[in-house]
Order: sequence, then structure tokens, then C-alpha cells
Amino acid sequence: MGAAGLSPEDAVSRNERRGFTLIEVLLIVAIIGIVAAISLPRLSSASRRTGVRNARAAAVNMYATARNAATEANRVTRLRMTGDSMVVLRNSASGVGLDTIVPAVDFAKRYGVTLSRTTDSLVIDPRGFSTAGTIRVIKDSATTDSLTVNAYGRLSR
Repeated sequence: MGAAGLSPEDAVSRNERRGFTLIEVLLIVAIIGIVAAISLPRLSSASRRTGVRNARAAAVNMYATARNAATEANRVTRLRMTGDSMVVLRNSASGVGLDTIVPAVDFAKRYGVTLSRTTDSLVIDPRGFSTAGTIRVIKDSATTDSLTVNAYGRLSR
């Protein structure tokens, strides 16, 4: 027994720390806050770019579907754009009316972007040739992308 009446094992266990001090916890919270403040603007701009890229990819897929539908059925197909929506329509087999190939996709609701275009419809003939036009996908003034279709039905940025 020691002078204070404690065994050496009790003296050691009494001096052991069993948690974090308030200063240590506050320091960790401050470091996490600084890292979050630095990374948040990068994450938000990456999110905007991702929305624009996904919307452009969806527009490319819809155009490819329209072109395939035209050549497959040997009928004129349209990629019609109204507001921020796109739909793929094909002339019906009877020649009267239009069949919906891909239902309307609202790009504003699904991807949070607006669409700007040079024409309201891209018409694709049974050979796969198309009317020329440009579709511009816009998130904000700094984040845009475009899809240009030439008369031969080729896509470019």
C-alpha cells in the first residue's frame, strides 16, 4: 500500500483517461467544418455539370431511338420538342396520325435543366437522314452543353 492508501494498480487506473476533452471535440468539429466549407462549392458545381451531362445523354438516346425507329419501320419519325419536353413520334402504318415511340420526357423536372433549340422538331426520314438543328441544354449561365444534328443525321457537340 502506498502513502495514500492506494495500491499501485489503483493509482495507475485513476490517472487513465476515459474520453475526450471538450477542447479536443471542438477542434475536430472545427476541422470538419473547414473541410466542408472548402468542398461544398466544388460539390455543387459538380452536381450542376452532372445534371447537364445526364440531360444531354438522354437527348442523344432519344435521337438515336428516333433514328432507329425511322429506319426500322421505313417511316418518317420526329423528335418533337415543346417547352422543356421531348417526345419521339413516328408516322402510323396507315399514314394517318402519329404513333408515340418514346413518351414525353420533361427535362426540367427530371434533370433540372431547360432546353433551347433552333427548331421545334427534328424530322428523320426512313434512310436516317434528318433536318439540321441544335438542341442546347442549359442549367445556368455557366453550365451549358449542346447537341447538333446535321442533315445527314450525324450528331456533334
